[in-house]
Amino acid sequence: MNDADKWAAFDTAQFSLDIMVGHYSELVFNERKKETPDLSKIAEWEAAQDSLVQQAQALTVDNEAEVRRINSAYVEPVRAVLKAE
Repeated sequence: MNDADKWAAFDTAQFSLDIMVGHYSELVFNERKKETPDLSKIAEWEAAQDSLVQQAQALTVDNEAEVRRINSAYVEPVRAVLKAE
């Protein structure tokens, strides 16, 4: 993979993680607005969000295997989030 392809894949992975972090933020925000928020859902979403943030912080352009894993794992969830907006 040449440098341009590596950076494009890395940027896509970062974008995907950012989209999912934002999605969980929106879920938490909307749940907290309810009269009786489901605290277990909020905890689950915050844990997922924390995991995504940790993945984003650890991600490097040279870790091609992790970039591929993220791009593969989040392609469908990101599409669903973007389609819903």
